[in-house]
Amino acid sequence: TRLKFVQISADTRNWYSHFLEKSKKPNRLQRGEDMMFWFDILHYAIRIMIVSTLKVSIDENVIKEYYHILHDWISNIKYGNCDNLKSNTYKI
Repeated sequence: TRLKFVQISADTRNWYSHFLEKSKKPNRLQRGEDMMFWFDILHYAIRIMIVSTLKVSIDENVIKEYYHILHDWISNIKYGNCDNLKSNTYKI
């Protein structure tokens, strides 16, 4: 959910910034690859927000393809799975 996404982001940031004990923020991201995926999603969302704020037209198919690429990348890295590819880029 959106709330859980924000809570995990906040817990991760607070845990690292404040040098808390592991038990203080159990919902934080713990693996580097998860942080990499998280950062990539946030970075892309911020880019879309900025472009939208500037009233630049965005091709929704390009956005969907990017998120499909992200899905395939995560499936490949985390699970070694390339059976259910969604992006045209990975299918090539």
